[in-house]
Amino acid sequence: MQLEIRTLFQAARRTHIGQKRADVGHRTGVDSLPFAKSGRKGGAPARFDFLRDLIDYQCVRGMERRGGWSAILAFAALTLPLAFSPPSVPVSEEQQNGRIVAAPETSPATSLPSAAAERRIVVSIPDRKLAVVERGRAKKIYRVGVGAKDTPSPAGKFHIVNKAAKPNYYRKGEVVAAGESNPVGSRWLGLDLPHYGIHGTNEPQSIGQEASHGCIRLAKPDVEELYDMARVGDEVEIAEKPLAEMAILGL
Repeated sequence: MQLEIRTLFQAARRTHIGQKRADVGHRTGVDSLPFAKSGRKGGAPARFDFLRDLIDYQCVRGMERRGGWSAILAFAALTLPLAFSPPSVPVSEEQQNGRIVAAPETSPATSLPSAAAERRIVVSIPDRKLAVVERGRAKKIYRVGVGAKDTPSPAGKFHIVNKAAKPNYYRKGEVVAAGESNPVGSRWLGLDLPHYGIHGTNEPQSIGQEASHGCIRLAKPDVEELYDMARVGDEVEIAEKPLAEMAILGL
């Protein structure tokens, strides 16, 4: 990716400056950029390392002197999303009043609308099944684990507000890293109902059972497939009736 961006930048330099292409990897004078000293070798602060690897500072100065700010801004629009892309959202779980409560440890950097307004996720508590519905038809159906009798899954319409791949599991005095022993599995889809979500599990035998603290559990391959299909903003309906009664075609 960096090689492709450097190639684009070199082309822009030839167009806007009219000089011969220089080797973008050559760093002559780059360690004396006018940035605050940080203690790192060369004086460039860590947050500029990524951009420094993409931009030949001498070239930018040349473009500035020649009034080529339109090219500089166009290049910034291309590179800044790469430099500041949001990290995944870790999941925090802790014991509160005898029940496990799942919640995102930090809010996502960006909250996006659904990529397809006609797509939604429907969960039937009595069927213990989850359906991905597009344009009124069931695209995929998965077996799920739902809330136990004393900690039932909440019924209602919600939306996905954050996603996390390979989340950590936090509990008082304990941190379980992503892996086979992680109680929320390899994927997390957080709902706009605080402390609830759709996630994996380290207890595959609980799929199809009333076993969770209210969240919806899926087997590892199923939750990973669902994670790739679902988008922040997608509607999630959790119902106390069978899927067959919910006017979903293709069941």
